[in-house]
Amino acid sequence: MSNQAYHPIATGTDLTTALGIVDRLLTYAGNRTTVEVELAVRTDSHTAIGLLDGPGRRSVELHATRDVIDALSPYLPAHDHRRTADGLGVNDGEGKAWLSIGPSDTAARTALAKLPPVPTEVNLVDVPLALFDIRTIPNAEAAMVEWSLDRWPDVPELELQADVKHAGIALSVNSCGLWELTPAGVGWCLYVVTRDSDELRRHAAVAAAAVGCLVGGPPERY
Repeated sequence: MSNQAYHPIATGTDLTTALGIVDRLLTYAGNRTTVEVELAVRTDSHTAIGLLDGPGRRSVELHATRDVIDALSPYLPAHDHRRTADGLGVNDGEGKAWLSIGPSDTAARTALAKLPPVPTEVNLVDVPLALFDIRTIPNAEAAMVEWSLDRWPDVPELELQADVKHAGIALSVNSCGLWELTPAGVGWCLYVVTRDSDELRRHAAVAAAAVGCLVGGPPERY
């Protein structure tokens, strides 16, 4: 549990509008050079393997029937932590399995491109802000993006101090909630992230007001 509170401040259907608010929040927070981005996106395996190359730490999580997962076995190292008592990958208890593929799994990536596409979750972590644009991510069924900030600024007139942890901006796209990546109708919800304390949750209202928004309900907690 990371002691974070995610405060909803805006919703809509036009992603350009959401990204405009994000840009204004980044300006309000300052110090863009230290901002790092995390992305989780639900898509298909053919799209996913094209996202493995780039900055930050990247991986894809395949979710497929056992025969599809096992078809990749010859293309992965014989002694590998992904080989378990269940076989390759981790069974989901519902007749399918999860398998993680990384940038260095060249042979498996080539083989995967020749198999029928399967549902896949792509994870990008620690991507520098200057090298990230969600609009370059194709065919996203659902996605969650989080921009990690140094802090929200001091607000002396409210006796509100900056907090050097748990500051950020989060965006869910076409998804029910932030982390489940359950596809929903077209739309987005934007959040201001603060430490989950009575004092520091006040940063959400201040940051939202700075970009012409309002906190629209109770926070989601993580």
